[in-house]
Amino acid sequence: MKEKTVRDAKPSQAVLEAEVDRLRIELFVARRALIYMASRDFQDIFRGVFGCKTRNEAFDWFRSAVEKAVKRVKPRPAQEMGDSPHNGPRAYCPMCGASSDRLSQIQGFSHPHGLRRHLKGSHNTRQCKVMKAALELACEPAMDTGPYLQLGALRKRGATQPKR
Repeated sequence: MKEKTVRDAKPSQAVLEAEVDRLRIELFVARRALIYMASRDFQDIFRGVFGCKTRNEAFDWFRSAVEKAVKRVKPRPAQEMGDSPHNGPRAYCPMCGASSDRLSQIQGFSHPHGLRRHLKGSHNTRQCKVMKAALELACEPAMDTGPYLQLGALRKRGATQPKR
């Protein structure tokens, strides 16, 4: 007869649920920390992130936040950013400080289109990690499955709730 080892033992459902809850809380805290990486001048854009109850509200908030950020950024002349003057102004991401992935010495993103694409993650661009975390936080209350923190489900099981 084969002896059972510690590796063979399966954790109970309660242990697994507790671990998932712990990881979800850690993910929530990490995402919240990411949005505080944005410049202080842009922190007010995130005020509505925790007020979204549906995915539609979350995506409406996100689109509005992107437009506010793009409008508020003060772009710099293309020449200062290593680009040709006829290409128009450029700006670093105000949320994460990123620049375009070009191999040349050109800095920042074209303003407004390149910056908007970066913030949204559209047109095959690398999305701003801060805005991605903010959108995921905004969507959490509306998500039934996936790696989203369900505060209501956690409260029902008696887990502690992270402070918002």
